[in-house]
Amino acid sequence: MCYKFFYVKPETKKFLWGAGLLVVLMLIPYFQATDFSFILYDDDVYVYSNPAVLQGLSWPNVRVALTSICAANWHPLTMLSLMTDVSLFGAHAGAIHATNFVLHAASAVVLLAILWRLTGNLAAAWVAAALWALHPLRVESVVWVSQRKDVLSMLLALLAMLCYLIGLAPRDGSSGDRPRWRYLAAVLFALAFLAKPSVVTFPILAAILEYMIRGRVRWRNLTFMFLVSIAGMLATIYAQSLGGAVVSAAMLPMTVRLLNAVASVGVYCRQMIFPAWLALYYPMQLKVAPHLVVFGGLVCAGMAALVWFTAIRQRAREAGPLGWAGANLQSLFPYAAGILWFGIALGPMAGILQVGAHAHSDRATYWPAVGIAIAVAWGLTQLANRLQPRALSGVWAGSALVVCSLTTITAGQVKHWRDTESIMKWTIAQTGRNFLAEANLGYYLCTRSRAEEGVAHLLRSIQYVPAPQGVGLYAWGLTQTGNWTEAAKTAAWLRERAPREARGWLVLGMVSANEGKLEEAERLIRRALLLDVNAEMAWYEFGQVFARQQRWPEAVAAWRHACYLSSEIEPAVESLQRDGGHIANSPPVAWLDLLKNPETRQFPAP
Repeated sequence: MCYKFFYVKPETKKFLWGAGLLVVLMLIPYFQATDFSFILYDDDVYVYSNPAVLQGLSWPNVRVALTSICAANWHPLTMLSLMTDVSLFGAHAGAIHATNFVLHAASAVVLLAILWRLTGNLAAAWVAAALWALHPLRVESVVWVSQRKDVLSMLLALLAMLCYLIGLAPRDGSSGDRPRWRYLAAVLFALAFLAKPSVVTFPILAAILEYMIRGRVRWRNLTFMFLVSIAGMLATIYAQSLGGAVVSAAMLPMTVRLLNAVASVGVYCRQMIFPAWLALYYPMQLKVAPHLVVFGGLVCAGMAALVWFTAIRQRAREAGPLGWAGANLQSLFPYAAGILWFGIALGPMAGILQVGAHAHSDRATYWPAVGIAIAVAWGLTQLANRLQPRALSGVWAGSALVVCSLTTITAGQVKHWRDTESIMKWTIAQTGRNFLAEANLGYYLCTRSRAEEGVAHLLRSIQYVPAPQGVGLYAWGLTQTGNWTEAAKTAAWLRERAPREARGWLVLGMVSANEGKLEEAERLIRRALLLDVNAEMAWYEFGQVFARQQRWPEAVAAWRHACYLSSEIEPAVESLQRDGGHIANSPPVAWLDLLKNPETRQFPAP
């Protein structure tokens, strides 16, 4: 009786062994990430400078996650996931990295199950899943804490796809329907969308696989999913517009966007075949390189030709459904389905609706690359059915060599993500004139008592792109080097041209404080905080001004709020520990009251 209870089918045992081997192989490049720190690019917004996340999971914070926008996006499930991590492990970067890896490994196992179900060949499915999971293009999504939304939405979307395939019919090809599995797929897809809206194309991709298997599509079963996609797409566009992330047509013409989208397809194909020169951020160029556009156009034309030729061939032969487990191996439709998956899934991230200033990104291939895995698995299945055993062993040996090579390259790529300095320097080395990497590296060095090095990078950043935010950051960096005269000139210039840039007012306040004009410094820094109430460094400097006036309740209130806004603002923590005793017998002060005008006790206009 016990034997029957614990009995596992031989094919299930093979799958479990294959899944275990895949996870162990993934540990080789990614285990080192458990010692990595946060990156000073979005990780502050998502974790260590996000008060709701730092407080952990609670009912008030659940409401915050469901109703607030983070980094110009609405993805409540991602925020709840990060809050759960902090509740379990604290704001420890290594633990959050480990969770990202677990989610990625689980996605690889689910993808293996999907490919095995589609092809019936476990070896072919394993190779395709390994190529997807261990490719260097996956590194950004896995080892960047901010991309928790990528790995979480991917796992949920793949689980939804697996449930949808199970709900189509039993694997043995017999007739039947499983509506409960379809309902579960719809729920999982909705959750995936709440983690990251990049899976918006899921209903179309599900329809493609259903047609590949059955030769028809029951659109009514996808109605709910299409409604979720439409509603989520509108909510995403609204959130990104509200957060100021959508680039207007005046700043980036539609012609440039279209050319960049075509060029990006070619870049992604080159990176998949030859994964070199990968970086965190690829700046958008107003003049897209002609050779990239030509190559991208040829790739798009080739993909379209394959799909068109397949459609004509299917109609000419009046081919029926492919069925499960490798039926109709002569068909080209699975290749076309994989290419369609790649192209359709990539569409929302192609940059037609430009969000941010990047030309393309490695993380954009996370969901689309599943289509390439489908095509690879099908191709290997065809070879396995046609080749002699000796020739087939060569195919498997070659596949193993490719997987091992990708594992080695991925391990090398992962190490560059150890900390902010490492990844920013690597990005600059790979991309050249990169204003964002220079700015983030410069700010990071300034906060690590290496201001002279940091200012040099900040200066290069504004030489590449003289944006107000960069100029304000450069002015602040000058204060860290003690160059108060140049800092005052830069901040005054910024105030004239961009009066709503908070950091310009902050620097002017710091200059006034350095000159002993404390009342003027208080007024200027208050103006900066009214423009950006979440600027933790401004709150720290606000506290410094109060401390110099012996106004300890106000000083410690400002420092405490700085610590509340960011767990990594070490100067505020040190000042709070050193001077907090001065208010042992003083009444507490609310941080919001510090923004009021001391004379009128009203909030002044920013």
